[in-house]
Amino acid sequence: MSSLSDFSKNFTPKKKEEKTTQPQSQEKQKNFKSQNSNIEEDVKKQYNKFSGMNQNEMMSELFKETNRLKQNGQFNYEALVGAIDNMSGMLSEEQKHKIKELLKQFR
Repeated sequence: MSSLSDFSKNFTPKKKEEKTTQPQSQEKQKNFKSQNSNIEEDVKKQYNKFSGMNQNEMMSELFKETNRLKQNGQFNYEALVGAIDNMSGMLSEEQKHKIKELLKQFR
C-alpha cells in the first residue's frame, strides 16, 4: 500500500495550458464587434427618428408598431409586462401609472 508521501514524490502537476487566441476566436470577436456596431447604428437611427417627435406623434408610432407586431404574431404582452416590472424600481409613481394605462390599451 503506498502512502501519501510516495504519491507526492511521483506526482507531477499538469502545466496550465496557455490560452492563445485562435483564428476562430478572432473571427468571433470580429463578428461580435460588427454586431455591436450594427446595434449602435440602429439605436442612433431610432434616437434620431424619435427625438424630433412630440408626445402625440410618439404615441401614434407606438400604437402603429404594436399593431404591426400583433398582426405578425410577434407581440408578447407577458414579456413586455415582465420588462416593465424589472425596471419599475427606477420609475416614479407617475411613470408607473402612465405605463399601466398604456398596457391596458395594448391588451
